[in-house]
Amino acid sequence: MRAPRFSLRLLFILTTLCAAVLGYFVCFEAPCYNPRQQEQDLLADELSNMGFNSIDLTWEELPSPPFAKLLGRKQGRRLTAVHLNFDSQVKVRPQGITSLMERVDQESDIERIEVEFGSFYDVDKVFHAEIPARTTHLRLYSVEVDQSDLDTIAELEHLKTLELCEISFENGEFQPSLPLLIANLPASVKELSFEKLDIPIEVAELVGRKSNVESLEISHCNFLSAGDDSDSTIPLAIIGPHCKRLNLRSMMLDRPFCEQIAHCKDLQRLDIYNCIFDVDDYQSLRTLIIANLPASLEELMLPPISLTSSDLQSLAKLKSLRELTITYDGPELSRDDVCRLSTSLTKLELDTDIPEQWLAALADHAQLEVITIHTDQKMPDTICDSILEINPKNFRDLGGMLSATAVRRLWDAGIEVNGPQQ
Repeated sequence: MRAPRFSLRLLFILTTLCAAVLGYFVCFEAPCYNPRQQEQDLLADELSNMGFNSIDLTWEELPSPPFAKLLGRKQGRRLTAVHLNFDSQVKVRPQGITSLMERVDQESDIERIEVEFGSFYDVDKVFHAEIPARTTHLRLYSVEVDQSDLDTIAELEHLKTLELCEISFENGEFQPSLPLLIANLPASVKELSFEKLDIPIEVAELVGRKSNVESLEISHCNFLSAGDDSDSTIPLAIIGPHCKRLNLRSMMLDRPFCEQIAHCKDLQRLDIYNCIFDVDDYQSLRTLIIANLPASLEELMLPPISLTSSDLQSLAKLKSLRELTITYDGPELSRDDVCRLSTSLTKLELDTDIPEQWLAALADHAQLEVITIHTDQKMPDTICDSILEINPKNFRDLGGMLSATAVRRLWDAGIEVNGPQQ
């Protein structure tokens, strides 16, 4: 009796079938499966039951593979961000919190860890040992910190954002402690925020020399000189040439500071809100700010000072501009001035008394995705023709000057008006 022989044709067929099955699992099943999902679900439950005042977990939904519903499979997900908030109302149970924070650190899928301490919370309860070592965002507001807290912050090698709001230091030693904190900032910190603080002038100099700090926000702060004199005018030294994003809230700006902005060649975002200007008149201020804007700007939010035709011509030189917030009351508007604005512009927020002229002039900017209008002038239904010609994804009428008929017409054309439709 002849022994069965293995056919080469059969080998090719079996190899092809095996490759097809393996290829299906590698291409479709593997990306949809999180081997640590059970552990992450358990961690999320324990965090939610630990007693934090608020907790926010961000999950990334994994794609569903073919035949998932047919096979009765649930859609996979992975934990990517954790936000923990400690304040005076928190009732965190100390038992097990250290090991729980260690498990947060060990989850490699978690890319963003935000921790807040605020409302006069006693940071000594959990700050030193329990704060995750991989914390990326840290916000301290209305708390008292001491030297050991400063040492802990300096050891956070993954910290990207540090926000300090109305904090105090042990024994009132604010003057030496804040400079020490800034001097020892981890090199990983990219964003720095000061709010409601009395900042020693040497801190401004330290911040200006920190080449790793690319984003700076200053709000409701005073700067202390050597003689303990307090002044809300922003010192020149705090803005380094490496600054890319600058947000100013309720501060004093003078002429030298406005001229300093021109030296920030990498500045991409400038947001000035509710600031006081130490100049003779606002018209000279307007010219001063716009004349010193660097060409690198991508986002610009100017204070409510009505611009002129020449100002629009100056803004037209900012070819990288994507977002713009301005005030323009007219009385006249040149269509050519508007046409010259950056073709990269996707978001425009406008406070104006002549919305019809503006929307008609924006017809050549079909790349606009979001248009926001502040006005106290009634907008006729015919203005829809201008809006439809631009065809933005979203139109916001913050003054409520569009009629219900006009709003309905825009919705029917696929333009979202004042947020999602109810």
